[in-house]
Amino acid sequence: MHGREEQLIPFGQAEAFVSALQRAGAEVEFLVREDSLHSLELVDSAVADRALAFLHSHLVAVESAVALGSDVP
Repeated sequence: MHGREEQLIPFGQAEAFVSALQRAGAEVEFLVREDSLHSLELVDSAVADRALAFLHSHLVAVESAVALGSDVP
């Protein structure tokens, strides 16, 4: 998630980071906020819930793989 009004981290830098993650084969969900800065504290609960669900789904998968002795890239 990145806000177009962000001044500390330029929007183009966020786009480049997303592109690099995609080229590396990572699953990426890039949410652009037209009216906000770069902070979870500034978003509504629906957006925060979406971010937390993404993290939960990916972190639980890694935790499960590690518990089963699988190699995690």
